[in-house]
Amino acid sequence: MALRGEGDPRWVVRERQDGRNVNSWHWEDKDVTNWAQQRIKQLITPESCVCSYNGTTVAVKSVDTVDGDATLYNRKGVLKVLYDLKVVGKWTTLHGEEEQRTLGEFRFELFDEEPHIVVSIDDKAPQKDGGAKECFVRNVTPLIKKECGVFITEMHAGAGQQVDGLQKASNKKECDTKVTDYLRSGMNQKAAVTKESNVSELILKDVFTCSGMDMYLALTDARRLEAITRAKAVSEGTVGGNVRLMNGEVTGRYKRLEEAKKIEMEWKLGCWGEGADAGVATIGIDEEDGKTEVSVVVSGVPKAMASKTEGFWRVQMLQAMKVVMGWGSASKFL
Repeated sequence: MALRGEGDPRWVVRERQDGRNVNSWHWEDKDVTNWAQQRIKQLITPESCVCSYNGTTVAVKSVDTVDGDATLYNRKGVLKVLYDLKVVGKWTTLHGEEEQRTLGEFRFELFDEEPHIVVSIDDKAPQKDGGAKECFVRNVTPLIKKECGVFITEMHAGAGQQVDGLQKASNKKECDTKVTDYLRSGMNQKAAVTKESNVSELILKDVFTCSGMDMYLALTDARRLEAITRAKAVSEGTVGGNVRLMNGEVTGRYKRLEEAKKIEMEWKLGCWGEGADAGVATIGIDEEDGKTEVSVVVSGVPKAMASKTEGFWRVQMLQAMKVVMGWGSASKFL
């Protein structure tokens, strides 16, 4: 031990970079919106999205705007992504002079692997060749979707970012996997959980810029739940009614419903295993001063599945709700 006045550096407490979030224990987020906007423009180009038609060429002319958000969420090497982008661009035929060409627009929203691309002809274009439009729809839009698949693969590989503890991405093709981030993160890997297994309790809180009633509807209305989770949902919305989210990977049954106040239900993730009992999810809704605080308490969670359960509620529900419904920043947790 150092004597007084000697100032032995071994006993001086210093700020250390490696002392923050050791072993990536807590969820961290990284905004990659700028990367996503630039990457979409690099992928969807006249060279990569082109086809031949009636002695000429039909191709993407440009990607004009990419609006929206893209975020990475990482904990202990498990990466989840959330993206909601609106893409607008132009297409054209490439024969002759500019005044002889057919021009048009394409647009789509990118939040899953099957974007619906809307194609139109510019009413002010000197030529309006409907056949060129059909060629673009039939031959070029699949190429655009293919490039979107490349973008999604790169998002799940870390979006070109340095992500602490991230495991190497699988060589499995993106089109061979499910669309929902949570399914990618291991939800389909069924765990061998028995009724005697130790269980834990999950507690989360977050604040949203919406009314309590809007929040209640978002959590009980099937159409809203489908928009938030981006997958098939069933919600009967009455006491005793069934709940099924993410194409049946999440199941439950309503036990108590108080409009704009409280939701209580039996609740279970498919990855908990067939031998595991359902837990109880209690959602408190507290509106004050134009904002609503939501508290989520899930009891009976198998300890081995605690991280995946937290990931579902934090990323696939609460953060997705902010992005899809526009109820706040998706990068802050309480």
